[in-house]
Order: sequence, then structure tokens, then C-alpha cells
Amino acid sequence: MSQILPSIQKKKKQNIKSLRTKIQNITNLKVFCFGAVYTSSCVAIFISLFIPTPKQHSQFQLPKQITLANWRSQPSNEENFKGNAIAAQRYTYTSSVQTSSIPENLRIDLLYIDGVVDVPKHLRMLGLKSVDNYSDQRYLATSGNYVLFSDQDRAYLASCINPRGGSTVTGQQFMNNRNTYDITPSRIGLYFLGMTDLRDTRCLFTIMSIPLDSKNVDNQSINSLDNIYQKLENTWTDWYQNWGNNFPEN
Repeated sequence: MSQILPSIQKKKKQNIKSLRTKIQNITNLKVFCFGAVYTSSCVAIFISLFIPTPKQHSQFQLPKQITLANWRSQPSNEENFKGNAIAAQRYTYTSSVQTSSIPENLRIDLLYIDGVVDVPKHLRMLGLKSVDNYSDQRYLATSGNYVLFSDQDRAYLASCINPRGGSTVTGQQFMNNRNTYDITPSRIGLYFLGMTDLRDTRCLFTIMSIPLDSKNVDNQSINSLDNIYQKLENTWTDWYQNWGNNFPEN
């Protein structure tokens, strides 16, 4: 009898120890599962907040004509070089201010794109490679960033008009705008309600150009090119003001 009692007590202690071990294992498993779920949720929130994802937006019909000061609008046409653009339109104008016997011409290609736009990269995709060597990036407080360059027989101004924030040239400038102007308390609330995208990655990619002197393209004087750049900048200010007030709805 004296030998049986210690054996029972020992077995009881072993059972208690085994039960405690099982409880501890279950607790550890619960902690692990909770940690995994928490970590996954944090990763998902981080991705949705800080990694841009292109969204599908409704189709938008670009207007057939846009009025610009000092330019007379000509018939426009929808472009077939859309690529990843939602819509594209080419606008043509002749100068309404007569400075020579030959009216000056203006061409504006507009691509409505959903995605991060790096202007030099997109220009190269369109075959305008001179932007790499001869570009001049500038900034206007009334609009934002834009780039000026010449390619073959034309002088160009190009930029990306953002849904919020000033115009941009580089992909980094574009994303800085998204992080500054899109991730706001009101938009975050609407995002979690499924009413809007967290980041609005749409861009009105604008490429405007004026022909250089066809008789003297290679020796185009700096003053003459600067004069054309000035005309493009003046037109850009008018163009940006128009779209700043009429950017397409989501």
C-alpha cells in the first residue's frame, strides 16, 4: 500500500505536467495564429497604402475642340497610338496672331492614361528620343513641372497633368503627388468604404509642339528656339488652366 500511493501521486503529477504542456502548446499555437493573422493584415494594409495598383476607370471621351488664347482651332482627330491610354486625341491649331506670311502651327497630343507616368520614358516609347540629350526641365508655380526639348524639326513641351497636385515630369514626382494629395483622412475613409481608390493614378499626358524653321533646322538660333519655347510655355499655362478645372471624374 505504501508503494502504491507514491506511484499514484507520481502518475498524477505526470498527468498534470502533460496537461500543462498541452495547454501551453495550445496557447503557443493560438499566439502564433494571432501573430500570423496580425502580420498578414499589416502587410495587406501596407501594400494597399504604399504600393500603387493601377485601377480600372470609366471611359472618358476627350473633347473634340479646346479653345486656346492666340490660337485658332482646326478639326481634331482621335489618335490610334493609345498604347495603355484610356483615350487619345490630337488637336491642331493655327496662330490667330499673324507675325509672318506663313501662319504658325501648333499640335497637341493628349493621352489619358491610368498609371504612373514618367514623361521621358513615355516620350521614348513614342519615338521622341532627343528628350534624353536636349531636354530642359522647368517649373511654374501656376502649373508645376514640364520639360522642353527639340527633336528633328519640332520644338516640344511635355508634361503630365495630375488629378491633384501640380503637373509632373518624373515618376517620382508623380508618386510624391499621390502620397501627398491622395492619402488623406477623407479619402482613406472612402477607400475603406469601397467608394474610391486610395491612389488616383490617372494622368493627362500632354505633348505640344511647334515646327522649327524647315529651311534651317540644324542651325536654328538659340534666340529663335527660346522664342518658340516661350510660345509653348504661354500656351501650356492656358492649357493647364483649362484641364485643372475640368479633370475627368473618377
